[in-house]
This record gives sequence, structure tokens and C-alpha cells, in this order.
Amino acid sequence: MVDVWTFGRNNVVRPAVAEVYVRQSESSFALWRRLKREDTLRSTPGAWIWFVMHRPRCLQAGRHTVSAPMTAAELLEALCSPVSGSGVRVTVPEGYNIWQIGERLEEAGVVTASEFVDAATSRDRLAGAGIDAPSAEGLLFPDTWDFAQNIGAETVVGRMAERHKAVWNELLVAHPGALARLEREWDISPYEAVIVASIVEKEAVVADERPRIARVIYNRIARGMRLQCDPTCVYGPELWRERPTRSLCRDPESRYSTYVIDGLPPTPIAAPGRSSLAAVLAPSDEADILYFVTRGDGSRRHEFAATLAEHNENVERWLRNR
Repeated sequence: MVDVWTFGRNNVVRPAVAEVYVRQSESSFALWRRLKREDTLRSTPGAWIWFVMHRPRCLQAGRHTVSAPMTAAELLEALCSPVSGSGVRVTVPEGYNIWQIGERLEEAGVVTASEFVDAATSRDRLAGAGIDAPSAEGLLFPDTWDFAQNIGAETVVGRMAERHKAVWNELLVAHPGALARLEREWDISPYEAVIVASIVEKEAVVADERPRIARVIYNRIARGMRLQCDPTCVYGPELWRERPTRSLCRDPESRYSTYVIDGLPPTPIAAPGRSSLAAVLAPSDEADILYFVTRGDGSRRHEFAATLAEHNENVERWLRNR
């Protein structure tokens, strides 16, 4: 990114961009460190300390629009002015779960993480947002959003859910008969299709593999095989920061690990993007593939197999290559 400000001899600040984002409860020094780390600010610690020493802890969370040229005092005044109603831009990546989304929203100064998670998991509050599901997991579309400050967690959930519904309906129009096929061939309901899409989102990195991974899941369901997808092992409020391990994947008390449960998890495990939603509606035509393993060669691709023996050979080969 280009420089945000340059400090000259007369402490004149010349913005090269028009917007500065301040996170909720962010201190002046924390903001300086973040902007330096993101390479959006070129100033010394001494210059920044001079810049804020007269008004510590005055920064107002949100998106601030600034104009050039500005003195340091004028810029400080802008960053310390409330931005209620001006909007905060926040990007929710594909594959984030509700706890990650909550943290991202809190960092951006939209709502607290706890408020968001409560709104996304409370049956009564979900009903108010038009969501008939155990939680909003998987039904909140990952995108770049502009939210007004103090918008309210229910409104955030409602807007993200509406966007998910709109994208889903667009894909249904693009793939006529897809839902009927899912129900006919694999006994998959529309909500279960979103669960599959969330698993695809967590497993796939390369776009052209998403339909193949979706087909592996459907093929295993058709044969009564457990899905054995690692990302399902670490879903939940206490587990989502963990990496899958053998003990977590084989925890007999797990409600989500597809190593110990039959069929699909009870809810989605993340927010699927458009590509993953499309993949579950239009899976590949490979009726025999049942396994896949990451190559681990930097390509972020997988090796697919139709038999366990072939899969074991792939695992051994790629482990040896690593």
C-alpha cells in the first residue's frame, strides 16, 4: 500500500489515501504499530508520540475520511471525532466460522464478538432475522461489508443472511434441478447442501477441486461411509482455534467429528463462499472417487483416489515426497 501520511519539517501531513480505520478500543500506540506493520504509515515513534501526546486514548473506532493537506493536529482531531453512522468496512473471508466473524467484527468496531455470537446462535434472535436453523453458521455470506457503527448484532446477522440467501437463489437459477437431484440421488436437503458446502470450503483451496471434493462427500454418503473430514474435528466454541489431531478427531463425545459420527455434522462448520455453494449444486461426474489427500508440495492441490489401496499409496508417496 502507499503511504498514508508523511511528516515534513512543518509537521504537515499529506494523506495518500482518504480513509483511516480505527478499531474498537484501539490505543494511539496500537494504531501506530498496526499501521507500521501494514506498511501504511511512514513515521518514527517519536513523531507519532508527538502527534498524540496531548490527547491520549481519544481515538474513535470506525472509518475516518480525511482530506489533504492536513496538519498533524487536524488529523488527530479527525481521528478523535465520532464516526457514528459513517460506516465501518470489514471483510469476512470465506471459511470463517461465527467465532472468527465475531472477532473480525469486534476488531473493526462494529459489534462485540460476544454480541454477534449470541445473535448468531439464539433461536429467538435468529427467528427475528428470518433464520430457521440451529445457528446462523454457514448462512452468513462472506464478503466485504459496510456497517454503520452501533448497527446492532441482529441487524448484522440479518444482512449477512440476506446476502447468503440472495447468492444461493442466484445459484439455484443457474443450476435448475440441482436441489431435486441432491434429494433424489443422495437424500440431501437444501440445508444439508450448505453443510456440505461448508466442508468443501474448509477442505478445498484450488477452485477446480471444489466440485470433486463435493462429489467425494456425496459418494461416501451414498455408500454409508463416514466422511472423515479433518475440519469437522475442531468445530465448536472451545475447539475452533485448535488444529485437527487424532485424539480430537476420534473423540467419542464429539457431535461434529465425521470420524465418529455417521453422515453430516448437525450444522455447517464455516461460511461457504459462492464457489463452494456452486460446487455442491454441480458436483463432478466422478461416481467412483472416495478419498483425497493433500499433496503438500506447495500447490495446495489434492490427490484423489477410488480405492483405499490407491489412497494409501498416495498418502505414502506424498508423505515421502515431503
